[in-house]
Amino acid sequence: MSVGANIARVRESIGTKPVTLIAVTKQATITQIEEAFSARVTEFGENRLQSALAKREELAPEIQQGSRWHFIGHL
Repeated sequence: MSVGANIARVRESIGTKPVTLIAVTKQATITQIEEAFSARVTEFGENRLQSALAKREELAPEIQQGSRWHFIGHL
């Protein structure tokens, strides 16, 4: 299942409930992050600062500016 199709399925199951979808990027490629952003996902989560910064630097400026990143997991 593509990232976009999976996101559409999740959004359908959520319905109109007020929740924030945070896409975990731990194993995600840059292409998958771009596809998620294209599917209107703007919140991303990573559990390692170095990984988050490296991935963010590879993304296009509009994705960098149009997304929010969160630390997930144990600190």
